[in-house]
Amino acid sequence: DETASLTLAAGVLGRLYLSGFINRMDQARLGLVNDAVALHRRILARQDDLAPWWPAGLPDFEGDWLVSGLRSIHEPAGSGYVTIWRRRGRESLDIPFESNADGCSALRVEQVFPDPSQPEHAPHAAQWRVEDQGSGLIRFTAGQTDTPSARIYRISINR
Repeated sequence: DETASLTLAAGVLGRLYLSGFINRMDQARLGLVNDAVALHRRILARQDDLAPWWPAGLPDFEGDWLVSGLRSIHEPAGSGYVTIWRRRGRESLDIPFESNADGCSALRVEQVFPDPSQPEHAPHAAQWRVEDQGSGLIRFTAGQTDTPSARIYRISINR
């Protein structure tokens, strides 16, 4: 489940490619693929409103963690989506979001892939923890420290 999630997450915010024997997938794996495609389509529908974003800075090719996203050019700064990949190393990563700028009242971080409302689509995927550290700093902690994994989050900033 972690390998499938990591692979699918790589394309959801950009170009989604599917290959392999999709016709041989069990219902759980097919559900995970369907979730990725559905999220990709929702994001594509907003592509005129989204711009590339690296909230943790530009990634190091050899880095333990990689973070990239798409953020709205019309909504409050920082609203959008981020994909976070944990390849190895530290179990947690702190990412600053622009939540205190211009009178922001609330920062919301919601996992959207793998879809937590469909746990049967990735039953063996570890639960990641998301903790607000205050002042717009969010800590993401991977559930399995020895397995590369990825998650996609929707970031909402309300004013």
